[in-house]
Amino acid sequence: MGSARSRGWNRRMPAGVAQSAWIAVLALCALAVPLSGSGAWIVLAPASVCGCYLAGRRLASTTSGLIALASGAAGSALVLWVSARLSALGFLLILVTVVVLFVFLPWFIGHSRRTAVLVRLRERERLDLQARQRERERQAAQMHDELGHDLALLALQASALQAAAEPGSPAVQQASAIHEQADAAIENLHQIIGVLRQPREPAALVPAGGDFRKLVAAARARGLRISVTGQRHLHSASVSEWCVDGMHQLVRETLANAARYAPRSEVHVTIEPVSEGLTIAVETQMPAERPPARDGATGLAQLRAYFESHQGTLSVRSSGDHFRVMAWMPLEASDTAQRPPAERLHPARPTRHAVLTLLVPLAIVAAVFTGFYALQNITYKATALSPASFGELDVGMERSEVERIVTAPGLETATPVIRVPEAPSGATCRFFAARTGPLDLSGEMFRLCFTDDVLVSAEHLYPLERN
Repeated sequence: MGSARSRGWNRRMPAGVAQSAWIAVLALCALAVPLSGSGAWIVLAPASVCGCYLAGRRLASTTSGLIALASGAAGSALVLWVSARLSALGFLLILVTVVVLFVFLPWFIGHSRRTAVLVRLRERERLDLQARQRERERQAAQMHDELGHDLALLALQASALQAAAEPGSPAVQQASAIHEQADAAIENLHQIIGVLRQPREPAALVPAGGDFRKLVAAARARGLRISVTGQRHLHSASVSEWCVDGMHQLVRETLANAARYAPRSEVHVTIEPVSEGLTIAVETQMPAERPPARDGATGLAQLRAYFESHQGTLSVRSSGDHFRVMAWMPLEASDTAQRPPAERLHPARPTRHAVLTLLVPLAIVAAVFTGFYALQNITYKATALSPASFGELDVGMERSEVERIVTAPGLETATPVIRVPEAPSGATCRFFAARTGPLDLSGEMFRLCFTDDVLVSAEHLYPLERN
């Protein structure tokens, strides 16, 4: 509810004003929370956590947030120092624990959440762009296959017309011109389709569908000699659509190549079941004089990528005057093959920002408490006296006896919050924090006063609130 309201507030306010408002919230929290008393603390601490978290979610600039936190903390430190309300130790403890735990950490968690959301949005946009690019590549590949196939058959018909006409007749010249134009159109088509693909990345072949019988019949009608064995295996109920489409794509590509490079040769297509899949072999006898191959042709490379993406195989062999393409496709495509490309390439995994959002606050809290304990331990050894040791002291003991029990140097003056009675006349006094260990935060103190190296006073002092 609070997040939704803050989003609505941000939409109603100009962007600059909203950002300035969240900067002011951070600075105010860092200033007010350390200065709050016990009554106000109950309200200000939860309000600071909520406000700083929302500021982290809404404030775009990390630098501005850190400056606001540092400015507020500096103002709070100045007030605490000038007012002399606390000892140096208490002053440091309040600044470190309160500012870090109730101001900085909520802001950092909110800021990390904002960063993670922005990263996911950018990743989603990148995947959408990648999907659109793949769709363009799919359309380019389909266009290339269909138009290239038709143009190759057109060139085949022109070659047949050229061979049937009388040498030197106008029909031969027209047929030759049509053949050359068809070849040029195929080259232009290949260059145009190449623009739609990303450089140095073969286009992914996506099934375009189609009728295998019509494909073969159309090629025969335009003069290509084709023999097909085992076509019935394609119509079995156990054969997946992916397998049929792959076979269809392979035959269309090889027939187009045969029409271009071996228009007068017979093409043998054999389909048979092998090892829970279908094997298709397309063999063509190549003529002695072959047209030059197109540079950068990607038809068979796309086919190989398609078959391999569905756990199939494709091999191309050229021996002597025979050109043979053989492929195998499993009857059922696996789940991995049928998943979208983006999902295969980018499986779900925890993001770096999510890990940092968890680890950094934990590391900060651990560092704060480690530093706090180390500081407390040093302070305890230098200024503290345990109640048990204090109980062993008796007025009239020599200083040397006292020093065997009291090992800490102590302080020359008490903290400002301690009510200090008048010392004995002519005595020198030392003050000690009354604590049982480093984690004891009691505000009570002991005062030991000496006259001529003799203990003349041992008193237990209490803060002003205890009076």
